[in-house]
Amino acid sequence: MTSFAHESDDEEVLAHRVRRDPNFCMLDDTRPRLFVRGCFETCAVCLEEIVDAVTIAPCGHGTCAGCDARLPPTDIRVCVMCKAQAPRSDYCTYELPPAMRARHAAFEADMVKLGTIAPAPRSLFFSAPSVSSVQSDPPVAKYGQGRGTSVAATLVDIAPIVITGRPTEDAVVFVLDASGSMATMDAWDTLAAQFPRVVDSMTGATFALIVFNDTPRVVVHPRRLEAGDGRFVAEQLAAVRADGTTELHTALELAENLAATMGGVPRVVLVTDGEATDTKAARRVMGEMKTPVFAVGFGSAYDYDRFAALCADVRGKGNSSTMFEHAATVEKLVECVLEPRSMCTFRLVLPAESGQVVFFNGETREMDEDGTVEGSFVRSAGTRVAVVAPTLVPFELFVGCRAVALEHDAAMGAEVRRFVQATRAMEYVMSLSVRVPKHDVHTHAGLLGRTRAALREIGPTMSGVIEVIDERMAAMRETRGCDSNTVARAASCAVRALTSL
Repeated sequence: MTSFAHESDDEEVLAHRVRRDPNFCMLDDTRPRLFVRGCFETCAVCLEEIVDAVTIAPCGHGTCAGCDARLPPTDIRVCVMCKAQAPRSDYCTYELPPAMRARHAAFEADMVKLGTIAPAPRSLFFSAPSVSSVQSDPPVAKYGQGRGTSVAATLVDIAPIVITGRPTEDAVVFVLDASGSMATMDAWDTLAAQFPRVVDSMTGATFALIVFNDTPRVVVHPRRLEAGDGRFVAEQLAAVRADGTTELHTALELAENLAATMGGVPRVVLVTDGEATDTKAARRVMGEMKTPVFAVGFGSAYDYDRFAALCADVRGKGNSSTMFEHAATVEKLVECVLEPRSMCTFRLVLPAESGQVVFFNGETREMDEDGTVEGSFVRSAGTRVAVVAPTLVPFELFVGCRAVALEHDAAMGAEVRRFVQATRAMEYVMSLSVRVPKHDVHTHAGLLGRTRAALREIGPTMSGVIEVIDERMAAMRETRGCDSNTVARAASCAVRALTSL
């Protein structure tokens, strides 16, 4: 396999790049102590993959444990790659965690297996509700199938649901951070003054509003919005002053309870500029919520990594990059919360068989104990979802609680392999940022480089994921502030294009 990990970095050694990273522990003022836990670099001597441990020279080149033991035991060592000399004490040896290597090996094995999928004819069995038993709304969904070596997949396309005007079943709970930090840049006062624009744009929808700092407060209880309600909401917000801490977990719990009393398919829109005071509690509550949460991170100091950490226990609700938007200015913040996202749901009822995995919105998930998988999607965009199992399996599809008949489309069969491979790759690339510490740039770059090389071999269908990798690697080289926001935006665009075709 050809490696492209360092194809544009021939002149600049790794040590020069990571020196610019302030999180690196330095041997002195100019030389970083490289962190390489888990990196799959090739040994500079034997050219084999480094498996158990790696010894790194100050210049950034590494050797495996076996080759390092055979090198002359002199006090001054010479790098076998660039011939730079350095004291033996400046060389660092790191163990490579088996778990990280196993995760990457599993990813590569999955990509190979999914790559064997080829379009399958309709003659392969597939059951769905009969058209006569299905109501006319929503429309019939299309499906295509593929089969490969020890794997098969069915890709379902749920078309956009077009409704003239704002649907009356639209329901949203806004959760606004009114902690002390929101008082800077007049952010809170400007948001409060502009928020009636949001309300006036949602006439006919069910609306609720929570503000929080030390404690959450329901400013507007759930109500069907009518023309002119923006003035009423403005009066309620005028009495709120931004101060105190960021007790996000209690605000999310209250939002979940309010959402349960609202009709339609509710969503929570969270606006915050800081990290939760109790991050563990906020992460636990986020993972337990049934209502989808769309977050707007406000200010130059807020980045996607914080939101990704908050969503670490959220599974099966869609890739978190598509549920996050960054607003560096108050004007962008108002623009983000004005965006309409009327939601709909789908539910798959699967047979009680092992090995079934659902691919949806940039991530994979296993079915629940009752054999169902549920998800939310933006009504006007539609969505795609795939069921992957050792063999083709029958299932039922419900959209908005209504049974949907599935209509075979041969063209969809040609899309199956691309969809499942791209989804699996996107999930892995985005998870690396959470699994690999920020200061561990060498590991991150090594894993991304190896992943990029594998995706290049698959072909142009992986271009969206490769663009996300390139964004991440460029951000690491340039050490841009809040670089994860740029990567999240690229990932969100790629996932939406893949899922909403």
